[in-house]
Amino acid sequence: MEDEQTHLIYSFPKSADECVQIVISQYKGNQYIDLRVWFQSGADGALKPTKRGVFLPIDYLSELKKGVDLLCKTAQKLKEEAPATA
Repeated sequence: MEDEQTHLIYSFPKSADECVQIVISQYKGNQYIDLRVWFQSGADGALKPTKRGVFLPIDYLSELKKGVDLLCKTAQKLKEEAPATA
């Protein structure tokens, strides 16, 4: 019996044939966060995972959130400081 469950939390397009998916996976009784690029494969267009991504135990979720919050603040600050283009 396979002990694996996945729950797609969020997905957004990266390009015409790629998307980024945020998934919570359960494997062998442990939960993981999987943030990964997926691509459309073959004539059927089925999505397949790439090696480009991050797979972390769910215990790291609070640290990941801290990092994303800081990323958002820094990106906004840099956007505000950027010289206006005409």
